[in-house]
Amino acid sequence: MKRTIIGILVLTLLISSLASCKETEIIREVVEVEVVREVEVIVEVPTGISQHDYDEVVAELETVEQELVIAEIAAVEAIAECLSTFWHDYNEVMAELEVVKQQLADAERKLADFPMIVEPVVPVVPVLPPVPTTFDPIVTTGSGDKKSPPFTVTTEEWVIDWSYVSVSEYAVFAFYVYPRGETLWDVVSVLLPQGTSGTTYSYAGVGEYYIEVTAYNIESWEIVISSP
Repeated sequence: MKRTIIGILVLTLLISSLASCKETEIIREVVEVEVVREVEVIVEVPTGISQHDYDEVVAELETVEQELVIAEIAAVEAIAECLSTFWHDYNEVMAELEVVKQQLADAERKLADFPMIVEPVVPVVPVLPPVPTTFDPIVTTGSGDKKSPPFTVTTEEWVIDWSYVSVSEYAVFAFYVYPRGETLWDVVSVLLPQGTSGTTYSYAGVGEYYIEVTAYNIESWEIVISSP
């Protein structure tokens, strides 16, 4: 009787450690019922019993032992099924992990074999056309007041040669060189010169200009702009 009760308690502890398996819930209920029945049988048997009653108690205990063996077998099968399912899922996960590792290794190997070609960056320097060092002379002529059409100078320094022929001692001659579009600020001017010809220099640089001439009692005049 003691062996039977101890076996039931051990089985109860074993089943309680398998709470994650569905089958253990059924086994736990069966064992708990049997433990209660065992306790009830022991309590109901008095100290002095007849042989007939004793035999009945023994027979009932044997039935309980048989049920205990069946419960133990069910518990072992439940444990085995749980472990089998666990290892099956574990092996599947590990197999998938190995496939991923192999794919990663293949990708790293291909990347290592791929030649890394780095082309040097060549700065693009715009090619500017050369600045002319000379230009054809620009000639402007007249006999009275005049505003010349715009002309282009391609050197930083340029020479202005001028001359006129008067018809009276009260002749007036003057000219101004303006940047194109300007009317107030000139870059070169000659006002009432002492002689009838001369040369002046300009450092106004490359650009577009025009000449405005004032002439009175003048037969003719000429202004020539050229490179130095």
